[in-house]
Amino acid sequence: MDVIAERVFSLAPDDTAVAARIGAPFAPEGRAMETWCPYQIDGIGSGKLRYSVGIDGIQAISLALMRIGAELYSSEEFKAGRLTFHGVRNLDMPVPEFLADLVPSR
Repeated sequence: MDVIAERVFSLAPDDTAVAARIGAPFAPEGRAMETWCPYQIDGIGSGKLRYSVGIDGIQAISLALMRIGAELYSSEEFKAGRLTFHGVRNLDMPVPEFLADLVPSR
């Protein structure tokens, strides 16, 4: 994956790094009006490389960001209060509207 953006979170109690990475969007051959965006979360979960699919690169990136947010905010580590970004519980990641209640205020 050609990483274009990364955000590093902290996992208590020992401040282990949890990294969310987004790769460069690409249009798979033979798939008209589809752009895929790879993303990965290392440090919690499976670490598996996943993809979001949009009509263009902007939508694919936006969807990847929301999927990362949804996975982090719904993780056991976040629910236990162990996952933070610069010392706060709000990870400053977008989520789909129906998951907005998972995001704590700053």
